[in-house]
Amino acid sequence: MVREMSKGLVQSDKLEIGQEIGQEIGQATDPGRLAIIIVGTIGVGLLIGEGTVLSAQGVPDIAYALIAVFAASSIALLGAWFGLRIFKRLSDRQFEIVVNALLMVSGIGLIL
Repeated sequence: MVREMSKGLVQSDKLEIGQEIGQEIGQATDPGRLAIIIVGTIGVGLLIGEGTVLSAQGVPDIAYALIAVFAASSIALLGAWFGLRIFKRLSDRQFEIVVNALLMVSGIGLIL
C-alpha cells in the first residue's frame, strides 16, 4: 500500500495543493508540486536574506559559505532526481533489496 502511494506521488503531473491520496483515516495527503515549489522558493529566499544580513554585519567570507550551500543543494537535487528515476523502475522486491543494502552500507560506514 505504501509502495502504491509513493508511485502515485512520483507519477503525479498535477500542480494542486492538498491533493488527496487515499480516503482512509490517518493517511497523509500530497501537498502537490506547487506547494513544494513555493516552500523551496521561500527557503532559497531566506537563505539569500540571511547571507545579505550577515554580509552587512561584516561577517567575513559569507559568500563562500553561500556558494557551498547552493552547490550542495544542486548536488542533492540531482541525487533526488536520479533516485526517483531508479525508484520508478524497481519492483517491490527489488526496492526492498536496495533499501536493505543501503542500510547495511550506511551502518558499516558508521561503524568504521
